[in-house]
Amino acid sequence: MLADLASDMTLMARSAKFVNTFHNAATGHELRLSYLLPRAVGAQRAAELLYTARPVLADEAERIGLVLRAVDDDKLVQAALELAASIAVNVPLGIWLTKQSLGFNQTALSLEAAIELENRAVMIAQATEDAGEKRNAFFAKRAPEFHQK
Repeated sequence: MLADLASDMTLMARSAKFVNTFHNAATGHELRLSYLLPRAVGAQRAAELLYTARPVLADEAERIGLVLRAVDDDKLVQAALELAASIAVNVPLGIWLTKQSLGFNQTALSLEAAIELENRAVMIAQATEDAGEKRNAFFAKRAPEFHQK
């Protein structure tokens, strides 16, 4: 469960399950689980999963937001590759800045502070050659070729 929570997006094979195994070590929780889990599934659901250590099967994990998507076992690698490809067509610096904004803005003190961070990121990303390449590729209906400049 912890590896999933430390990821930006997680795909899960339908045969997989998540279990809070820390109860087996008699600790209840460890390794940031009490911090990350409520942010993913809400406080009540996190409490239930942490207190009971009941297994969470793939369909439920998807429904409660623990994972992005549950897929058939034999389609897991293909689904991961398709998700990666859909990210890779975007400006690398833009993705990195978006990742930074997502992280920082989860604890932003105000909407205005979040918008300020986003505005700075937009200005940085738009100033790159890759941003121009993304726009040109879009209008030419071709895949972009980024050089991270």
